[in-house]
Amino acid sequence: AITLSATPTGGSWSGTGVSGTTFSPFVAGAGTHKVYYTYTDTNGCTSIDSTSIVVNGIPTLYPGSYGPLCVNASPVFLSATPTGGSWSGTGVAGNTFDPSEAGVGIHAVTYQLPVVGGCTADTTIEIEVKPLPVLAIGSYGPLCAQGESVSLSATPSGGMWSGTGVSGTSFNPVVAGVGTHILTYHYTDIFGCSSVKEVSIQVNPCAGINACTLTQGYYGSTNGASCDEDSLYRNAVSIIKKLLTSGPIIIGSGGRTLTINVNDSARLNAILPGGGTPYSFTHTGNITLQSTQFSAYKTSKGKINNILLSQTISLALNIRIKPDLTSFELQNGYLHTQRLRTCSSVRGAVSLVSCEEDPLAIRAWYMIPSVVNYLRATSAGTVFELLNLANAVLGRTKLPGQVGPGGAVVPSLGDIVAQIDVINNAFDKCRLSLGYFASLNLCPVAVPLASKAEEQEVAQVTIIKELQVNVFPNPFGTTLNFSVKTPEKTKVLIELFDLQGKLLRRVYVGELQSQESRQLQLAAPLTAAPIMYRVTTSKKVFSGVLLPSN
Repeated sequence: AITLSATPTGGSWSGTGVSGTTFSPFVAGAGTHKVYYTYTDTNGCTSIDSTSIVVNGIPTLYPGSYGPLCVNASPVFLSATPTGGSWSGTGVAGNTFDPSEAGVGIHAVTYQLPVVGGCTADTTIEIEVKPLPVLAIGSYGPLCAQGESVSLSATPSGGMWSGTGVSGTSFNPVVAGVGTHILTYHYTDIFGCSSVKEVSIQVNPCAGINACTLTQGYYGSTNGASCDEDSLYRNAVSIIKKLLTSGPIIIGSGGRTLTINVNDSARLNAILPGGGTPYSFTHTGNITLQSTQFSAYKTSKGKINNILLSQTISLALNIRIKPDLTSFELQNGYLHTQRLRTCSSVRGAVSLVSCEEDPLAIRAWYMIPSVVNYLRATSAGTVFELLNLANAVLGRTKLPGQVGPGGAVVPSLGDIVAQIDVINNAFDKCRLSLGYFASLNLCPVAVPLASKAEEQEVAQVTIIKELQVNVFPNPFGTTLNFSVKTPEKTKVLIELFDLQGKLLRRVYVGELQSQESRQLQLAAPLTAAPIMYRVTTSKKVFSGVLLPSN
């Protein structure tokens, strides 16, 4: 509105769009409008005058419509009629709108056009920018090259999988072959916004043996069935008897040996599992479980007091369960094995339990470098040679620290026990060798697929700010888990000791990278006494006491 003025003052205005002393172009509308000023003086004389006001018309603007757009879409061209105006708003540059610059949300974009008479016409539209779909995909493997196909899943569902070995929503390791395969999930939502996410699947050759072992804890049990992959045995005594039927086993070497025959099946069951400090035979000659001299190797409760002896006996029995174990080659790193279905599948067929069925289907054991290196330097480095080494140190034909061919040093009794324990556990109740790896390659931890609400959230990366070590379970059973998280690169050494400070086992030597979180699952020592652990890193030492569960 504009203010009307005239002299002399005190008169009145009239005309279209006039109210009092103001003229409203909006009320009057476009066109030429005559307004009148009427004035009466003190003598009663009246005069009228008029003037014309031109009101220019405002054009109707047509700015067009845009979107919804995906946040990663290319900039769009903004076009309006009449032309000649300018655009403004978040994400606007010239006459283009960039959704990636604007970001997710609803944005107000204005078109402004100058008209005759110094006026401006404008209009505002809204452009919605949509987020990309948040994808969550499952974890798979490691798989065996001869294994069955696995189903692939992701949320939101309805996308497309691609990659070597992929057919529809399944992955076939036989088709993919050995190696690490990158699979890609493509998904497009109803707005045309697309996301892509990848997952890697490790396919192992599985060319190793499938073997069946039992722990000395089982050999010393009073009940519980066992399986040698083909036949089921009702208890430990029955399978010990079967393993000794083909002939006695001889433990030790040279002039110090122990003979165990089939008639000793129940006696052997009664004295296992063993424990205590490892040591070499103290007797001379050959003895049996019934010999008076054997009492020196038993505790007051009648169990073997020499962990080296009890583990060696168990290994000798395990080799007889499935002789393929004899030629199994030992290497450094982590030995990985996968659980087999036994006594329920066709004889000779390998049927693996998948990670989806059992998150612990794949397990790993750290090989003892001093033992592996010695055996590979002086022999074929097989399980058979490991048994020979154990018998040699028991019979004192080889002594720990003794220098052998090529400068190879006979490992300590504790390291030999630890390596035998690995083999006795690695194929426990029938497992397939997946090979050796420099780091753990276990079943992936299951990650729940995202809910609808979670799909809109951006994943947050957890930053490790301080060195953390957790050991569990405590009390422990057959395994120990060491969880190590580090904010920076560090060396890690994990050792186990008895309460007198004697080193029982060096279970891990390695290095972690910056912001790495690693969980190590290791075979726990067979002991009825508490033990101590020590985790030594580049900057800090962690230690504590662990209690056995029985």
